Amino acid sequence: MNKTPATHEELFLLLQNRHRILMREREDCNPGLFKEINNQAGSTFFVDHTLVKGTLQHSFKYYLALKEPMARALFMMFLISEVHPFLDRNGRISRIMMNAELFRGDQS
Repeated sequence: MNKTPATHEELFLLLQNRHRILMREREDCNPGLFKEINNQAGSTFFVDHTLVKGTLQHSFKYYLALKEPMARALFMMFLISEVHPFLDRNGRISRIMMNAELFRGDQS
């Protein structure tokens, strides 16, 4: 949990690795793989599957501009929950990424 991304490539790898661990028992959800079809919750549609990597990459520059651990944590949670890069458990992975930021900044 003390690892946070320094590049958008590291963001991709951290997300995919943590999701793979989280979902290792749910092969039907493609653990560790970004979605290949669009997903939604109720009437809310998330980022198109073809735009996931580009959206995360573009948004990463805003993350880098943030210096305070709490700001980074909140941004990371918002980014992942809004992009919804995986078919399932996006809320959980967004909280894992948020907690990593807080842990790294010695906050809770």
